[in-house]
Amino acid sequence: MILESIYAKPYTQLVSEWITDPMGMKDTRFELPAQSDRTIAGHSVTGKIMPHASSGLAGGLYSSSRDLLKYGIRYLNEDDMLIALTHQPTWGQIEYYAMGLNWQMQHKAGEARRIWQSGSTLGYTSLLSIYPDDGIVIVLLSNRHDQDSEGNLSTVAQTLFEQIRNIKIFNFQFN
Repeated sequence: MILESIYAKPYTQLVSEWITDPMGMKDTRFELPAQSDRTIAGHSVTGKIMPHASSGLAGGLYSSSRDLLKYGIRYLNEDDMLIALTHQPTWGQIEYYAMGLNWQMQHKAGEARRIWQSGSTLGYTSLLSIYPDDGIVIVLLSNRHDQDSEGNLSTVAQTLFEQIRNIKIFNFQFN
């Protein structure tokens, strides 16, 4: 509401103008296309098919793994002072758990620094983990949600990160 008031534009338009359009995130939107072969039904822990959430804001932005990877790669660039600012803790202790500007973060002694955001809605769970000191971004999307989903995706991401980090010859360019 604050941004809408300042810019005199709807939030959805601001997201398009400032984030998704400049970054070429063509599969990120607030509405699902009426007919799409690229979406999958979400499921509850019991396997029940869940409806798509349409809250408008939190839980209302649909994206693809490719677009989330683009977003994550952009946030590797801590030479950009605005990105670096979002990676600074504003609450908590980084050794245990801290929050920055929209990011959760942790940097335990002897472990890699990790910045992430996860979320879930009816039948879906997502995780975007960034390891800025190693230049690694991991995106995980699941069409299942229960009380353990976000923690489980975090465990999978950490395992993937450790495997990727140990390869040492990993050199991937994403266009």
